[in-house]
Amino acid sequence: MSSNVGDPFLLSSHPISSKFALSKETINRPSFLYASQDFAATEGASADGHVTVAVQGDGVHVIDPVSLHPVSSHTLGPSTTFMCAPATLLTSEERKQTRRTFVAIESSPEIQEKERGCTVWSWKENLSKDLGSSQEKHTFIASHKVTRIFASNESQTLLLLSSEGELTWTDPSFQPRGHFPPPAIPGSVFKTFVFSRQECAFAPTSPIPANDILVFNFVILDLELQLRRITLGGDAVVADANPIVIPVNAENIVDISLGESGFLSILSGDGFWSSFRVDSVSGKMVISQSAAPFQLKGLSFPAKERTKSLKSSSNRPHTSLLSLGSSHVMLAGVTTSASPEIALLLWDVQYSVLLDSHMLPIPSSLPKTSPPDFSLSLVPGTSNQALLLLTPNTNLSSNKSQKARSSSAQHLSSILVVPFNVPSTSTIANAIGRGSRGMEWKESELSSLSGATTLDATRQSIIKQLENAVAKGDVDPANTTFLEWVERESAKAKAKDKGNPQLPEAAVEATDMLDGFEHTQGKNMDEKRKFRSDNRFTLGHFFTSSVVRIVLQKTPGTAYPSKIIHYLMERQAVSHSMIEGGLLPALSDRGDWETIHLALKKVVDIPESVLMHHLHIVVSAHRQKSSADSMAIDQPPSHAKIPPLPTFFAACLGYSTSGPALRISIRKHFSGAEDLICLLEQLEHWVVQWSTRDMPVSFDDVVTNENGVHIAKAGRDAKRVQRRRAEALPDLENILLFLQAILDSSFLTLLQNEPAPKILQRLSDYLEPHIAAGDDMELLRGPLEPFVKAQAKALAGAQKGSRKQDSDWRQRRKQVHEQAAIAIGLYQPMVMRPRVSSLHRTYRTYLILTITTFKHVLCSVSDTASRDATADKSGPIIKETFQKRGFQCVAHTIVPDDEESITQVIRDWSHRGDIDFIITTGGTGFGGRDRTPEAIRPLLDREASGIVHLLLSSSLTHTPFAALSRPIAGTIRNTLVVTLPGSTKAVKENLAALLSAGIVEHALDLVKGGSGKSIHDALSPSKADANASLLESAMSGDHQHHHQRHTHHHHGEHHAPTPRTILSQDPNLPVSARQRVSPFPLISFDEALDIVLGETPTLGIERKAVTRALNGSVMAEDVYASGDIPSSQTTSIDGYAIRSSDPPGTYDVVTPQTHKISAPLPKGSIYRINTGAPLPQGTDAVIMVEDTKLISTHSSPTTVFDSEEKEVETLARIPPGENVRMPGSDVRKGDLVFQKQDILQGAGGEIGTLIFVGRKEVSVFRKPVVAILSTGNELCDIQGNQGSDLHNLDGWSGIWDTNRPSLQAALENMNYEVVDLGIVADDLDAHTNALKSGLHLADLVLTTGGTSMGASDLLKPVIERHLDGTIHFGRVKAKPGKPTTFATVPFQGARKPIFALPGNPASALVTFYLFVVPALRKMGGWPTERCQLPRVRVQLTSSMKLDPRAEFHRVIIRASPDGLKAFSTGAQRSSRVASLSGANGLVALPPRKEDGPSELMVGEFADAIIIDEIRNL
Repeated sequence: MSSNVGDPFLLSSHPISSKFALSKETINRPSFLYASQDFAATEGASADGHVTVAVQGDGVHVIDPVSLHPVSSHTLGPSTTFMCAPATLLTSEERKQTRRTFVAIESSPEIQEKERGCTVWSWKENLSKDLGSSQEKHTFIASHKVTRIFASNESQTLLLLSSEGELTWTDPSFQPRGHFPPPAIPGSVFKTFVFSRQECAFAPTSPIPANDILVFNFVILDLELQLRRITLGGDAVVADANPIVIPVNAENIVDISLGESGFLSILSGDGFWSSFRVDSVSGKMVISQSAAPFQLKGLSFPAKERTKSLKSSSNRPHTSLLSLGSSHVMLAGVTTSASPEIALLLWDVQYSVLLDSHMLPIPSSLPKTSPPDFSLSLVPGTSNQALLLLTPNTNLSSNKSQKARSSSAQHLSSILVVPFNVPSTSTIANAIGRGSRGMEWKESELSSLSGATTLDATRQSIIKQLENAVAKGDVDPANTTFLEWVERESAKAKAKDKGNPQLPEAAVEATDMLDGFEHTQGKNMDEKRKFRSDNRFTLGHFFTSSVVRIVLQKTPGTAYPSKIIHYLMERQAVSHSMIEGGLLPALSDRGDWETIHLALKKVVDIPESVLMHHLHIVVSAHRQKSSADSMAIDQPPSHAKIPPLPTFFAACLGYSTSGPALRISIRKHFSGAEDLICLLEQLEHWVVQWSTRDMPVSFDDVVTNENGVHIAKAGRDAKRVQRRRAEALPDLENILLFLQAILDSSFLTLLQNEPAPKILQRLSDYLEPHIAAGDDMELLRGPLEPFVKAQAKALAGAQKGSRKQDSDWRQRRKQVHEQAAIAIGLYQPMVMRPRVSSLHRTYRTYLILTITTFKHVLCSVSDTASRDATADKSGPIIKETFQKRGFQCVAHTIVPDDEESITQVIRDWSHRGDIDFIITTGGTGFGGRDRTPEAIRPLLDREASGIVHLLLSSSLTHTPFAALSRPIAGTIRNTLVVTLPGSTKAVKENLAALLSAGIVEHALDLVKGGSGKSIHDALSPSKADANASLLESAMSGDHQHHHQRHTHHHHGEHHAPTPRTILSQDPNLPVSARQRVSPFPLISFDEALDIVLGETPTLGIERKAVTRALNGSVMAEDVYASGDIPSSQTTSIDGYAIRSSDPPGTYDVVTPQTHKISAPLPKGSIYRINTGAPLPQGTDAVIMVEDTKLISTHSSPTTVFDSEEKEVETLARIPPGENVRMPGSDVRKGDLVFQKQDILQGAGGEIGTLIFVGRKEVSVFRKPVVAILSTGNELCDIQGNQGSDLHNLDGWSGIWDTNRPSLQAALENMNYEVVDLGIVADDLDAHTNALKSGLHLADLVLTTGGTSMGASDLLKPVIERHLDGTIHFGRVKAKPGKPTTFATVPFQGARKPIFALPGNPASALVTFYLFVVPALRKMGGWPTERCQLPRVRVQLTSSMKLDPRAEFHRVIIRASPDGLKAFSTGAQRSSRVASLSGANGLVALPPRKEDGPSELMVGEFADAIIIDEIRNL
């Protein structure tokens, strides 16, 4: 979707009440006008909802933004003023739709002095009655001033908020539901945002229900901006204990925007625009910077010294922000040009790019002053429009003349509707290419530093002194000047804080990550407060960037004041982009690797490419040093400053990077295997250190704090971190992630270097013992979650102190109940070994696969066997069976039940080109980990449903449980793939069926391109198809063409037939009177295709069940996961659910029939469970059936438990979480699964994904139904349903109708529904009736024949004269396909397309792929750019002559090591359908030019259209 801002239009305008303007009490009122828009339209109302307007000194009006007329009005008189914007709530009461309108009253003759600002009025109106029919007013007196009203139609909730953070929660009838008192920590609410839990993407995933409401208050406290969250749900109002601090200067904020996606945007009075991302981690809010701040220019901002009193009428800001969803933000402001205008700027703050802009002249109803004396405000509207409020700032009570007062009173406040379009999700694709668009609004990075008007006098003086000192090369004076200024500013900050020395604890904790985190690590709160006080003064982004550029502007290689950079980095105030060319290159040019090392800890925006570039410098120096040491050569002096490789490499591993960018950077900077091996050797050294480390945990590490809560001993973790840093040992997870990136980016490079496999083999040997341990530790996450929650509650309760006793008795009872349920007291979870990533499976695949020449390969799929190869029983059976059959089985690998691992192995094998047969065993059942079919199906080019049926039918003769097997078979390129079960019994049964009658050998012969004739002859030596001779003669030398109403012969080279009939526009005229030249112009192929795509309509949207019928459909909606998958702990195997604490022994067996999962498992029992089932209460692991032994069964023949298991012995101790899938481990609630216009491909992966996330139905664009027919008296249906009336006439027996079956096969292969209209005789009425039937039954009609100049070619006259259709083109300058016709016909209020293709078989199929397929895709909602079939560049293996027309030469495209090669299918005459047999491409030959070549030679390249799968040579 494009991003744009439309032309605003006026919704309403209102004169300013002179009484209101003259009132002294309203001098500081922020606005003369307030407005809001509801988001839910009522029955019969506009889809854009209604706009509710409160006009000071007038009243409240509800306006329809479509008709621009009021639908309700409440006139209150000139003495009534309002506190804030009104709100409208739509309800259904007593089966009637009603509208409730709410507004907060500041002053009115009807209210008392003490009720001013606290009074809320509401009106209830029946929507079925006339305008303003009800003026019944209801009054509510809040306990606080009301500065914001929020009404929710979904939850039928009303929120009344104050500027101090107090909140009242009621229903629409003012029945109280909750109240939140003023916060204990004072502060002024700058702006408030309210979201429902369901729409808030950064809300905690639990325990807040979906229908709860989240209130986010931005509070200014001293010099800080805090974000505080309040949660409303049930009957409780809960505030977060610890707000977060936003790292901006709070005294100079103009506006704030916050969207449901969590993107936060803050605009300051000096034009600096900062953007952040708010997330929720473990229920707590966290904030991170989403993009570097930048300074706007060309817009009017209030002077910095005046922004402290923005409420005064003369200082209201001229800029406003509004979140439009995702990271899209609209900014409205007034330009500073000679003729000021209102600028509407649409930004994507995630990438700091301007998407669109619109300039609006200042309305004449506003004062024409300089600077502009009016305020503007953006108000949320609907999903595609916003409201812009324009209000004069004129204050008539000031010292103005009577004339000025009279002029000001004539000004109007206006509400404009601003249309816009933005994508639902911000993407890098939408931002690419737009970077320069916003440069006119961004302050140049190269602007003068010392003359910056946004800096105060002190900072400008410091800038000037630094410029002079650096210019002279005085390093020490520069350092001294800056650091002395820092001391003075710190002293000022301390003196300012003496009145309130105790900084809020939340502010200390929240800003540790933003300012000197490592300095406060392990310190108590008093020490942290002191550190924060020392660094409390604000540096400012512009000032910091100015200092950095001055300090580093000196010539590289010379000394510079590095202490200044060190200080700024310690404050985490430096970014990589502050200096042109980047920070790290500037430092490396000066040889300052110590500061580079510090930057890796303190600078957060270093690009991966820059990081890898400097790592390569260190690696090169390390290799040169090693070489010099071995040869006793002195090192170059330039290498003396470069740090050791382990030190710098460890810092790089600890730096946060993006996986894809890191892989690209490694590939770019480490192209040589020697450098990669150097990194691998260092990684191996660290892995050895980790594998030998011991991490003991004892109860001495847990102590009780002053509140009686168990916590970890202070300094315990810090000591371990310090010890690891002293060893320069990175985290194991970072080591493995980087190792994974090396393998992903440089796998082929490593393969070509002999030492690499040995190093990887050693790494695998070190890591293998930790695989199981790492997975087991990860599974402890679920069982330990109740402990962590209990610990968090205890700590929170202890911090609240006496306030804990004031909590609701229901909450206290719930807490006691939860603690009793877990029966563990309060514990602190111990530090666990980092989880070993999935990299081990990459090692396993890399090391086990032997790259050899394959004929037959075998893949066993099993989690158990992947850890212990002896557990694979089926693999050896398959291998032995095929070896006896004469197959060469040269590779056998074992992979775990992991979809990605299976797919990778099969893809690698099948794409090599020298493997004939791949067979797998295991993973085809109904178990949660059985994913073999899902892993292989997307790779298949053709499915072999017959082989699948054979496997199932053979097994069903032995056991009905074979119905639960899910085998799959098919071909990938020239390789046959068959999946077998994991059971040895089932494998033997399936092998017997596959090898009977030579089925496998016959299949492989066909896949490799053979005819299979010998096998057919052996099976049926005496029988031959009666029609074979007829078909063979039809395809041989001299033969007769059909569909064009003429007969001609071919002798060697093909020549165009000589025309001998006449075509006329009027079919009723005699043959002799018809025109002999086509009246239709001959247009180019590109023109014709543009016409097809332009005239073909897109069909509507429909809801369809998620079945295989969706293949090829296009999504018409975004699909999000509706819940976590799985939703609770489930088992991944068949076995028994147990308590991990129970030792091996004999236990009673209970089943789902004898025990409810909601009840605790009885002591001494285990629970029999099937794959995918939920675990019963009290169990935390599942033991496999193989690890148990049957002891006894129920033997009473009179009970229902006869032959059931009674006692089972467990043979192993199972750790917690073994064989358990945790909630949300597959998909998290709210994840975006599909986007609108995503195509559901026929491979099945998309269909499976929709079902996986629980979607029964989805909205898709309706796929067109196609009606097909063939025309001509000479045609015969080979099935005998229809035939020519000319049989046995002079020996003429007609022509088989080839086109209709061919086109039907092609259409159904693309999953289009086809209506077969049969063969239509060369008769005017027959043509008319057939086409009308097709228009009635289908969305598109496809005909063949009857488009040329024959006497019986009737399609064009019928379309024009009998169907009132429009023929958009009747001839195309293309070969084949010149007479191709495209028309649209009106039918039941719409226009339906008709394609009349040539009758020659090859022409019909070629033009079908060229024109009809793009039209079908356009009708089905495909993006226009994907409607055409894909094109590739191919190399010709034979010369091809050029024609004056664009020609599409039928070819077979094969993949070779040198690229794609095109092989001609032979003679290209239009009637030769055999030229398309086996063809998978159409080479697009350009038209021959007079002065150009006459042919394309062998070896030349050309474009080719892909119509089928590409094969290998």
